[in-house]
Amino acid sequence: MGSHGKAARWFPNLSHNHRSSSSSASRNPRPVTPPPTDVAASVEIPREFVCPISGRLMADPVIIVTGHTYERSCIQACKDLRVVPPGAGEVSAADLLIPNLALRAAIFNWCGSRGLDPPQAVDPSTAKLFVRDLPSSSPPPSATEGERGRRSPKTSIDLSPQIFHSPTNSSSNVATTTSSSSSDIPPSDQISPSPGLGLSHPLGREILTGLKAPQISEQEEAVRFLRSSTRDGSGDNRVALCDEKILAALRPMILSRYPSLCLHAVASLVNLSLHPPNRVRIVRAGLVPPLVDVLKNSAVPEAQDHAAAVLFSLSVEDDNKAAIGVLGALPPLLHLLCRNQAEERTRRDAGMALYHLSMAGTNLSKLVKQGAIKSLLALAAAPPAEAHSLPGLALMIVCNLASSREGREAMIEGGAVPALARLLRAVPPAAAAGRDSEVELKKEYCVAALYSMSKATMRFRGIAQAAGLEEVLRAVDQEEDAAALAEEEDGEAGAPERAKKRRFREMVKRTLRATCGIAAGDDDDGGSSSCGSGDTPGSQAFGTYSEPILRMHSSSVNAHAHGSNTTQF
Repeated sequence: MGSHGKAARWFPNLSHNHRSSSSSASRNPRPVTPPPTDVAASVEIPREFVCPISGRLMADPVIIVTGHTYERSCIQACKDLRVVPPGAGEVSAADLLIPNLALRAAIFNWCGSRGLDPPQAVDPSTAKLFVRDLPSSSPPPSATEGERGRRSPKTSIDLSPQIFHSPTNSSSNVATTTSSSSSDIPPSDQISPSPGLGLSHPLGREILTGLKAPQISEQEEAVRFLRSSTRDGSGDNRVALCDEKILAALRPMILSRYPSLCLHAVASLVNLSLHPPNRVRIVRAGLVPPLVDVLKNSAVPEAQDHAAAVLFSLSVEDDNKAAIGVLGALPPLLHLLCRNQAEERTRRDAGMALYHLSMAGTNLSKLVKQGAIKSLLALAAAPPAEAHSLPGLALMIVCNLASSREGREAMIEGGAVPALARLLRAVPPAAAAGRDSEVELKKEYCVAALYSMSKATMRFRGIAQAAGLEEVLRAVDQEEDAAALAEEEDGEAGAPERAKKRRFREMVKRTLRATCGIAAGDDDDGGSSSCGSGDTPGSQAFGTYSEPILRMHSSSVNAHAHGSNTTQF
């Protein structure tokens, strides 16, 4: 959004602050909102309050998946005209627009403190004129499909998260990812509503009346009633009560200084989010920033527990993944996952949220920059007695990070190869462990992450050999071949399980080849103890490098979730 360290003048230069072509600006001068008072002409406007497309104060700012904020009608015009928004790189206007309530409140408060009228929304026809007036406003060839293809490794193996980088040191980024206090949130009637069901349900009207009551006791009674009403497993109330007006009334309660109000409001969101169609509606209602605030600042552990559960539930929805990351949920979730003092269920919910969020390319880069790799590897090495299911969950997230080039490079630099080699070396043999599911998952994810890194850089071989990885992988290779032979004789394992084990054995062998510096297919030796061994041709075993990771994900996520996202409160 330009140079955020300076302020913009309201008049007369505001219309040219975001123009890259002076000739274009003089040829098609952009209209500027006239100052409401004589004093306004000399007022300096913070850059983050100004839409990069219109050059005006934003009346209805919304966030797109890249983390940038624009006036709603302007970004909608970009979408309609298939024009890339300025500053958004190769990403076209996103389908999901999240209201930036914190920034909107800041703009309205700023205007009020200076005696200025609040900004008015740009009408659609004027917004299209602004978009057509942008430099280089030709549409990208297939930007929309490209963006959709990078949402998750499930839909696109070749991730390119670097396309989605959002500014990390700009004041607009602070405004985007920071929750406002309850006193800063504008009244619900000033917020642009997302499409909802309409409050036609009598129970909903009764609850909404209580939520808006002036007395705290009445508000608490209403939010308790909402919580109990949405606990019903039938789901009917969850559909009827996930209304935009009720959601808007819950926002200040989540940020309330009264712990009971916050606790019951967040617990109600847990119940509402259990109905899958409600998940996108909750995010669009602007409830992620208050939940992030609870994770960061709440002194009530139970409220943090519920907030982590809500974010876990919301993160399952593909359309929410990038938005939740943009809204600042990644750092507090990572902190909560790695905090030993937190309850294991809370940490597990935070970890499951991170696992799902790390499937979005936009979030991979953010996690790498936040130092997630070091924290996750430390958690993966924790003694099982301290956190039974968390080490395996940490490795699941590490595998997702290894699916991106930036993640692999950061893992190489951050000592992930020797760390994973130590973890593999510490895994007890199958005979001693009885092929415990947690032990097996830990081994599988260590190998999967190493396999991804083995294809990332020429440095892998030297680092792996220095860490003694070859010896460790030989032992795993021999153990898995022996186990496969025993299972074949028993005939107890089903076809899906045998296929999964076959993919894992091939992944071990390929990683061993890379450690020894032998390309796949360079040898024909079938011995399992030698580098380059393998009973399946490399190109035929399992598609591209990240596919075995994803296939194992599908079978092991539920083992770590333990039903957390179906818990009713």
